[in-house]
Amino acid sequence: MQLQFTDEEAVYRFYKTYAMMHGFAVRLDEVRRDSDGWICKLVINQKDMYNLITQHRKEKVKGGDANAAISYLRGKARNDSYFFGKYTLSNENQLENLFWADGTSPIDYECFGDVLTFDSTYNRNVYNKPLVIFSGSNHHGQTVIFGCGLIVNEDIGSYKWLLETLLEAMGNKHPMAVVTDGDLSMREAIK
Repeated sequence: MQLQFTDEEAVYRFYKTYAMMHGFAVRLDEVRRDSDGWICKLVINQKDMYNLITQHRKEKVKGGDANAAISYLRGKARNDSYFFGKYTLSNENQLENLFWADGTSPIDYECFGDVLTFDSTYNRNVYNKPLVIFSGSNHHGQTVIFGCGLIVNEDIGSYKWLLETLLEAMGNKHPMAVVTDGDLSMREAIK
């Protein structure tokens, strides 16, 4: 089968989606071009199947509930090789922001992520922290969840971190439109 692509990003997105659908992950290692600038070789290697949750700043999180949440997400990562999770810690070493997306989310986002709903109007949890859900609609009009997050507060910085982390998890594909509940901090973070 001969396929033609407009650029190396399109090739990589295609192969990444193919890999996800067939049970493996990939990374782009090298792009070689001929003297006319045409891509003559694109080296894509299979990734390690175990994705760890990354963390910023410090090694340990104090507090049983935060540890339990992170341990739960690490367990999800062991069982779902495409699971993505990331969190930040405060200067006091407390959990601030948390984002997670399961293994089907990048595929769903690739197919249905042109319009992204960014909503934090759900009820707050016992910690009084906003739960943010990123979603869209599939070709049957059904809701598809791309990722979720808990943030320390509803300020521009927290929303910006959450959006950047969503994009990282979804291969840096930007949506064409974002629907929000009209929150001014969300609007600023989206810009």
